[in-house]
Amino acid sequence: MFLASYSGDLMKSLYSIPINGGSIQYEYSIFGDQFYSTAQYLYKYLSTTKDLYILKYEHHYASIRNYLSDGSYGLYIAAMYPFDFEVVESEKKTYLTNNGKIFQLDFIPTKETDNLDNGTVVYTSIPGFYSSGLAINNNNLFIQNANYNNNQILRGSRFCQSCSASSLELILTEVGTPTSPFFMQGFDVSENSVFYTNYTKSLYQMFYSINGGPVSKRVLVDLQNTDKTISAFVYYNDYIYYFSNNNLYRISTIDQNPISQILFDGSKVSGDCICSDGYSGPNCDQCKQPENTIRWYNGKPSCVPIQKSGFPVSCVGDYECGMPYGSCNGPQYPHKTCSCNSYFFGTGCQQCNGTISWSNGIPTCTPLP
Repeated sequence: MFLASYSGDLMKSLYSIPINGGSIQYEYSIFGDQFYSTAQYLYKYLSTTKDLYILKYEHHYASIRNYLSDGSYGLYIAAMYPFDFEVVESEKKTYLTNNGKIFQLDFIPTKETDNLDNGTVVYTSIPGFYSSGLAINNNNLFIQNANYNNNQILRGSRFCQSCSASSLELILTEVGTPTSPFFMQGFDVSENSVFYTNYTKSLYQMFYSINGGPVSKRVLVDLQNTDKTISAFVYYNDYIYYFSNNNLYRISTIDQNPISQILFDGSKVSGDCICSDGYSGPNCDQCKQPENTIRWYNGKPSCVPIQKSGFPVSCVGDYECGMPYGSCNGPQYPHKTCSCNSYFFGTGCQQCNGTISWSNGIPTCTPLP
């Protein structure tokens, strides 16, 4: 699963590709972007619950949001460093880093009102905790403690309760120098290996023993002398899947001399048959209603989700927003959204806690004193 957009697309969509390669599959479009809040990339996808977490850019900072089926967003996590979270779906448990501690939540956060501060402390403050990632393998909890030129991977038990950080096992250390810097920007784990990058140019596999400590290390992907970078990677079933310069690759983690295999070539000349935004079905002609509405824009149809307000998640003109009680606002489509005119509220924007007067066909709500 990944977020992407084709040339000419007005918004990003969620796509999938079979793990052994094959045709790209359109899943659904990501509606709800606004001029100041845009989806950037897929942060996490939960295969059982189908929950989708997206990293968004909002003004001058980033946030993590849970995308909902009506095109709106639930969970809101403002930029916090260090921060990451992992989910054990079968147990409905969430592990997260926050303020240098590791917490456990007995639920999977999806709503904006979910409180992430009432979890059980797994590990107390970790000295020098700068930027982090989390990974889980069986009952083991792996913690990335990365600072410029000082990078560590620690291992502990996810069942610890208020355990001291000193009880964590040091699995590996990577130290850079001023002339040869090292900054770990991502990591994942398997039964016997830790995978991590140095900046975005090299992908390493570090084999570790059951009792902790490194055994050997090798470079899986080396892009040091190229113009390519590794933008994201994940481990799954003896393979690393990674993005590099708009292409998706996989490489074996168990072969002695593995070679990267391209699964999707984003620079190919030929195109892909993809449904229009929001449509589904084998012929791309299905738009479930009344949960969605069909909109035509520049000769192209879109199947747009309807929110609880009764309005579409984005709008083209006031006619979609319950005019004259509501209006369509924003710089340009698809970043325009419906909003109620002053002091109007409720479904269709027709409620007024006061009196309504009319002038030239335009209503005005005067609130009660």
